[in-house]
Amino acid sequence: MGTKFLISCLLIVLSIVQPKAIAESESEKEAVVDIEGKELEVDQPYHIFWDITQIGGSAIPYKEDGATKVMLGTGGEFKNLSSPVTFSPANPSEGKTILESTDLNIKFVDMPGVWQVEDMKDKKAPEGMRLRTSILVGGEPGKPGPETVRNWFKIEKAETKKPNARPGQHYRIFYCPNVCPQSCNVECGNIGVSVDDDTGGLALILFGKKGFPFVFMKAK
Repeated sequence: MGTKFLISCLLIVLSIVQPKAIAESESEKEAVVDIEGKELEVDQPYHIFWDITQIGGSAIPYKEDGATKVMLGTGGEFKNLSSPVTFSPANPSEGKTILESTDLNIKFVDMPGVWQVEDMKDKKAPEGMRLRTSILVGGEPGKPGPETVRNWFKIEKAETKKPNARPGQHYRIFYCPNVCPQSCNVECGNIGVSVDDDTGGLALILFGKKGFPFVFMKAK
């Protein structure tokens, strides 16, 4: 009788403390801001720029061989192209402001699918070379869990010492989802920029610890 009573009391305490702890954790997270210092809002369109001022365009979709890659709008046929994206949190109860270190869907406004990580082999890569993880478009929005684990990204502050860096707060975008912490085994990494062997443009891919700073600009 005494043991059952203690267990019941413990369960009641946990049911009260756990939601409170989660709420306090969320309240400690800072809002992500654009280059003007304004907070990013859920489902509002923004451009994602590499922090270097010479890179003219923002992140854009590029379709090739049945896959849609995320590229930067710079150089050659991609020069100064831009395509806005929206950010949507896995937990809608977080409110209308995009917070750091929360799981997010990233979606181009004119496309139905969201960004996702996908292992791909470059056409020019030798046989046996390790696949590189590209950022593609085509994931299903929402529905956080094992089936969509490749579709969730996070944003955190990043420092840059480049003399030609864009003004405003800089951020890194990284892949390390918490949408199924008990059942999913993922390899975390930061989004970076690399020359795409197929197009010659700059593609977004997943690195290890090395990341590239980005800034956000609200679309007009």
